Amino acid sequence: MRNFLKIFIAAIAISFLVSSCKNKGGAGSMIPSDAPMVFYANTKSLLEKYPYDEFKNEQLFKDIKADSTLPEWAKIIFNDPKTSGIDLDKGITFFFAKGTSNNFNFVLEGSVKDASNFEKLNKNLDSSQSVSDEKGLKTFSIHNKAIAVWNGNNFVYVFNLNSPSIGEFENQGTDSTTMPSIPFGDLNESKSYAIKLFSLKKDSSLAKDKRFNDLITEKGDLKIWTNTEGIMNLSPTMGMMSMLKLDALTKDNRSATNISFENGSIQGTSKTYYNKELMDLFKKYKPDDIKTDELSKIPSGDITGVAAINFKPELLSEILKITGLDGMVNMGASQLGLTLDDLIGAIDGHILFSFSDLKASFNAPQNIDSKPDINFNFLFKTGIRDQAKFKKIIDAINKLNGITNSSGIYYNSNDKTFALSNHKEFANSFLDGKQNNKADWMNKISGHSGGVYININKILSSVNTPSDSIASAILQKSKAVWNDAFATANGISDNAITGSFTVTFMDKNTNSLKILNSYIDQLYQLEKIRKQKEKAGITFAPPSDSTAIDNAIPAPDGK
Repeated sequence: MRNFLKIFIAAIAISFLVSSCKNKGGAGSMIPSDAPMVFYANTKSLLEKYPYDEFKNEQLFKDIKADSTLPEWAKIIFNDPKTSGIDLDKGITFFFAKGTSNNFNFVLEGSVKDASNFEKLNKNLDSSQSVSDEKGLKTFSIHNKAIAVWNGNNFVYVFNLNSPSIGEFENQGTDSTTMPSIPFGDLNESKSYAIKLFSLKKDSSLAKDKRFNDLITEKGDLKIWTNTEGIMNLSPTMGMMSMLKLDALTKDNRSATNISFENGSIQGTSKTYYNKELMDLFKKYKPDDIKTDELSKIPSGDITGVAAINFKPELLSEILKITGLDGMVNMGASQLGLTLDDLIGAIDGHILFSFSDLKASFNAPQNIDSKPDINFNFLFKTGIRDQAKFKKIIDAINKLNGITNSSGIYYNSNDKTFALSNHKEFANSFLDGKQNNKADWMNKISGHSGGVYININKILSSVNTPSDSIASAILQKSKAVWNDAFATANGISDNAITGSFTVTFMDKNTNSLKILNSYIDQLYQLEKIRKQKEKAGITFAPPSDSTAIDNAIPAPDGK
């Protein structure tokens, strides 16, 4: 059973790597309209950015190819995925959907280019089974755990999995070396569901959804479609949400995410489509943009991360009303001597959080009670709209001992701004407004209603060199790869809330997909060396510098 899973997952992974999501006119035709999540991979584009022949040069590929437990037929496909019979120029899809009872159908779809080779692939997965013809489709059971159905154009793999209870997980045992058994469900349901997908009517599929088709036709490498309403309907607590009217926040909501691997960066865009009631509110209460001048007041030139968001407090009041929670909030606030009007009217909706001046020591602990030494400055800021209402909130919190200087949390305010920090001087310096620390990252999030910035390289560089030589090598290689990341809320476009995100690398000239694959392969080799040394009983001496780190670690072949 374990070998079957290993081989089958490897075969599916190969088909995923060599397929493209570009499927003009047919996008979504075999995907139910209520599918909670759908994943596409435009590997035609991915393979242009990272050719399969380059992957063959990686140590990971070489080790898999040399694995004596891998059957010869699998090695042939792994070496040349075209021999799988899968059409490399058309799409592959992965999605899941609720089954007939307490189970789920997990589906992998794609296109067939060579029916003979594809049939051979399935027979290699389970030589004890035979291909059957049903309703003009070929069907094939794989170890009675999954079903494959195909015709001359398309293929579908379906796994029906039961949703295990907590007790079932507990009964799996506590041995960390063994994996819990997979709760496969009804094979007949898998089969009937797979066949149903081939005759799915357009009105019941995502083919009718222009938003989904727009996502697929956009230039990009990976696509993610999320049906928020569908995901929430999978939850057993959804009945309670309906009683509280919280389903108003998820009804008819969909999101589309598009990810591209570019030179020196991974870039993504998102569109979130809300129901009409929520969209009308978002349009009515349009937020202000983040200003660079406010970001520059943070009293540090060593920023690790920043999160800023601007919103209209009235929007929160409206959302509480449509969900029916306004009465509950008023009741809770009244116990503190407050009203919902106090909470909404006190602030202007300009929120800022910063994390800076990070210094961390993660040297190998001498005993189990040792803790890493971490020092940093944080700042929380909110704008004040009504001084009297804001004072009522602070007084109410202080009555609960929520903020006290003796706890190591300090706050101060002026007529327009409230600042809270773990260092009194830091909060006061921000309020003084005399700082003018300009940085390039500020331009990335200013001009948007929301933004997040994380200096990944700064975080990695703040960590002291570990005494473990392998861990040191991982840290040094990571610092040479990762730069920073940022995300922004970009406003309303095409009747959707739009956003974007970017992860950047230190190497600006190489495609990020190549950078990531090289990085993963280096980590794989280091982990391989660790296992070899542990098996030989070799300790990991601390290196004196980064050059010594690389020189101290032998090549993967042991030379």
